Amino acid sequence: MNFLAHQHLSFQVLELQIGNFSADFLRGIDFKSLSDDVLKGVELHRKIDAFTDAHPAIQEGVSLLKPHQGRYSSVVMDVYLDYFLAKHWLAFNEVSLEEWSSKLYKSFSDNRLLFPAKTREALDSLVTNDWFTSYGNKKGLFYPFHFMKKRLSFENRMEFAIEDLTLLESQLEPLFFAFYPEAMKMSKEFIANSL
Repeated sequence: MNFLAHQHLSFQVLELQIGNFSADFLRGIDFKSLSDDVLKGVELHRKIDAFTDAHPAIQEGVSLLKPHQGRYSSVVMDVYLDYFLAKHWLAFNEVSLEEWSSKLYKSFSDNRLLFPAKTREALDSLVTNDWFTSYGNKKGLFYPFHFMKKRLSFENRMEFAIEDLTLLESQLEPLFFAFYPEAMKMSKEFIANSL
């Protein structure tokens, strides 16, 4: 999954949020400087990724995307999951995405120095560009797909990912609803057993 769902599945536990956000930016030795509680956020991030990759609904979605996005179908599916979560935010939350995001951005800004130095540039971009609410519409997906296109080393079709979403949305949306409540349950259980 991309950033929005990972943060949502941290259930507003700051240390988990920090680790969950930082996990994609750090490698190996970088983790040694993190506190035990932030490391639990890294572990949660990895659990979410493994659960997502193994889930039958997500595997079906990736299969639908394969003819369009090839080897990067799972990466594209991750971004689509954030799109569907933002689109259907109130099905899983009592406050609006805008209010939830605003509180999270403030918390992250107030605790910026708790984040590993390697993550702070991305953190600043997250807050400044309001990544989370932008995921709720297809136009807002342009930046993540443009960023990934430049970053990936192999030939890819990221520039067509929004068109592919439009084409496949009616097939992918039910898969999100089959998957996400189970992801929430798994994450809640992990948190209950870890803290």
